[in-house]
Amino acid sequence: MAKLQTFAFGAAVLCLGCAGVIGGSILRTQAEIKQVSQSGTIKLSNVAGIQQEGLELSESEYFFQLAELIQRNFVEPIEIDQAMASGAIRGAVGSLLDPESQFFSKEAFASYQKMLHGEYEGIGVDLRFLYDEKELGKLREKSRDTDTLLLLPVIEVSAVMPGSPANKAGLEAGDRILKVNDKWIVTGEDIRKLRDMQTQVTEKKLDASELTKFRDILQERVKSNIPGGKVREKLMVGSEGTVKVTWVRNGKEMSADIGKAKLKVPAMLESEVRFFSDSPLEAAKLPATLDLRNSGPGDLDTMTRLLSDLLPSGVYGQIVREKGDAKDFRVEGKGAGDKRFTLITDRSTTGVSAIFAHALVGAGLATVEGKLPPDPKWIQVQRMPDGSGYTLNTGIFRAKTSVSQNNSAEVIR
Repeated sequence: MAKLQTFAFGAAVLCLGCAGVIGGSILRTQAEIKQVSQSGTIKLSNVAGIQQEGLELSESEYFFQLAELIQRNFVEPIEIDQAMASGAIRGAVGSLLDPESQFFSKEAFASYQKMLHGEYEGIGVDLRFLYDEKELGKLREKSRDTDTLLLLPVIEVSAVMPGSPANKAGLEAGDRILKVNDKWIVTGEDIRKLRDMQTQVTEKKLDASELTKFRDILQERVKSNIPGGKVREKLMVGSEGTVKVTWVRNGKEMSADIGKAKLKVPAMLESEVRFFSDSPLEAAKLPATLDLRNSGPGDLDTMTRLLSDLLPSGVYGQIVREKGDAKDFRVEGKGAGDKRFTLITDRSTTGVSAIFAHALVGAGLATVEGKLPPDPKWIQVQRMPDGSGYTLNTGIFRAKTSVSQNNSAEVIR
């Protein structure tokens, strides 16, 4: 019994170590902003000398109200600069813990904007962060038993550009990144596995030596870990140098030294279509079969313009928010709606390409070969004056007629 208690104590200490090394960053992020309203406003109730009870301000107005208060009352004269504004937005976006809502440094945002134009840096991939949905739900409901350690995200490759260094090294959409330059990505799944093993040992369903082995492995990973934001910058920013990447696919671990490079990806390559900003996509020149795999985030304006060339004017879906309100997605169309397509899709069909696929299928103009993720997110991109920027998930796109009702694709759930 004493031996089991020793193992349990060791696992508990490791979890505390994880919390100190990694989980603290989550707690600090949440502390940076006390309240974020999903409506895009922050309610103030006699905050810091602002007297209007229940006043609603946008996030930027909220920041500058407080900034003015600081300027007026601080002992020394100060200037509120854009770095402070970006810091406030960084905290606000980070506290959402939303995979689609991400803050980018100046360098990372410049790279992201280039990517929207088809100009890739780094190893030529797009990444997504996967959070534990159960714990994320608890956090959003402000549950007291939220376990922030379980919110350490898995980092998955969401798209690999053709001809990129990552493509040549064998990376594929769906691969999960384990290490970058020998620094580990510690995830909520690792913490859950440790706790499950501890329970199994206590219930005598697992030998204690297995728990010890995994605990020691995880301890070493915690000592040499890399946060998600740094992973994004290492793999997606810059065109010089080499990065060592280790990933796992179907339980098999793989590794490669991958050189960074600049890559220009065409908006249309044979049947492959990507919605880059200012791309010369024309409805009349689209082939009957469109390959929307490995598509990347894409540009909403480009996608909407192409839909307007294909469809007659009308409402082709809604942008729905969690609180239940919805905004019509209306196309001021010039097309006759008589051209039919076959869309090739899989789990790498994300962002704007996924919206395009759902809208065409809902309009009855397309059938789908492959799997298509449901409920694509409507993402807005905002640049800050200092060159940093962020993406914000503003709702879920729901087509006029869903893919599942058309029975034209297997929808990933």
